[in-house]
Amino acid sequence: MKRWKNWVLKSKSENPYFKIAKKNYSDYYLQPSDTIYQNELTQNLYSPLFLKEIIIPELKKIDNLIWINSNHFVKGWEGNFKKGRPLNIDKYVNRFDEIMKMELQNVIDLKVWDISTIKKYTIDNIHFNKKGFEEIYNMIQDAIKV
Repeated sequence: MKRWKNWVLKSKSENPYFKIAKKNYSDYYLQPSDTIYQNELTQNLYSPLFLKEIIIPELKKIDNLIWINSNHFVKGWEGNFKKGRPLNIDKYVNRFDEIMKMELQNVIDLKVWDISTIKKYTIDNIHFNKKGFEEIYNMIQDAIKV
């Protein structure tokens, strides 16, 4: 845990949003998960409360914002990402995506993608391939037309 605190937290120390998060939501950083990834306890960099109170109000100021959430992570498939991902990554990403979906009006929801679609449109569960970018483009165009 100390390594996480020393490396990750220090790497963000000059970020103005992280300064707010660390000052106002410091208790969050005392409670990492039990899941270990690359010899470190895992934790999202920002707390859900920080997202709700600081980030989302800023996002709501953006006219015509369209938020694209993340698809689920396919267990046991990493695509071309060979380091593996934390076992709890889907849980953390989903938690934040649920908040975003509840709070924002225009959300393109990639949670509807099934396993074969995720593998078809991403190279590693996260990053889109050419077909994936084309699909996202089409989804954005549909959202704009509404």
